[in-house]
Amino acid sequence: MCRRSEKNSFLVKCLFAVVGIAIALSSLSAPGKAEGAILPVSLSVQGIGVDVFSGQSSVLGTTDTYSGLGLGGGAMVELNLPGPLSLRAQANYIHFSGTPVFNILPITGGVQMDLFSLLPFTVYIAGDAGYNESTGLGTSGGNFTWDAGVGVSFGPVYVEGRYTYIAGPIMSTSQGSMGPMSYIPIVVGFTFF
Repeated sequence: MCRRSEKNSFLVKCLFAVVGIAIALSSLSAPGKAEGAILPVSLSVQGIGVDVFSGQSSVLGTTDTYSGLGLGGGAMVELNLPGPLSLRAQANYIHFSGTPVFNILPITGGVQMDLFSLLPFTVYIAGDAGYNESTGLGTSGGNFTWDAGVGVSFGPVYVEGRYTYIAGPIMSTSQGSMGPMSYIPIVVGFTFF
């Protein structure tokens, strides 16, 4: 029990560190990319919905595919570089209901590139990689994760679709293991500055 609380404490500290760095950097910046910021940093909150995901699980004693929906949210910090590129870091929490029930906390960093703009819309591609912590069925595990996707932003609002892969096993019990898995979240976000 002590080990699990230490992992949860570590994850909470990581999440606070990401948000703290975002707030510190954004306090040094002007309002946004389009307005020629001195330090063009933006902070976003995002909601995440997952309907399509795949993988094999023997964690409940029978080999089967995952089933159920996922909902969650998170925060993203973006450093807008000169030109079409941006660096981004994000921490998200997603709860999967169904069989089996589990949670994931991916913390990733990556690159975003604007492809073209048709005012007020901007179409972009993005790729991220990082660490994922999974919990469920009284167990937890950490794994490598990556994603790639396409998005559209209009003003402070953006919508992204990403193919996401988490290396397995996501978690293990005495009855079996779960993972790897892939899923396609639809992300809707709002950029504050």
